[in-house]
Amino acid sequence: MSLSWYAPPYGTGDAPVTGYRVYRSTTPGITKENAEFSHATSSEDYVDRGLTGGTKYYYAVAAVNEDGLESALSPEVSATPTD
Repeated sequence: MSLSWYAPPYGTGDAPVTGYRVYRSTTPGITKENAEFSHATSSEDYVDRGLTGGTKYYYAVAAVNEDGLESALSPEVSATPTD
C-alpha cells in the first residue's frame, strides 16, 4: 500500500516539521492510542508492505517537529489491498 501526503510547514508549536508518524488500524476511528501499528519516517510517503488482501486498513499521519512533539492526526483514509 503506497501512501503520500503534503507536508505542513509546522508541527506542534512553531518548530519546523522533521518527520512523520504513520498510524494504521483495521478498525475505523483510528487514534494514536488504538492504532495497531505505527512507523516513523522522514519522507512524505510510505509503502506499507505485508498486508492481507481483502482487509480494509485505516491510516492517519502525524507530523513530528524538531523537538520531537507530534501534531494531531490527519483525517483518516482507508484502502483495501486486493492481493
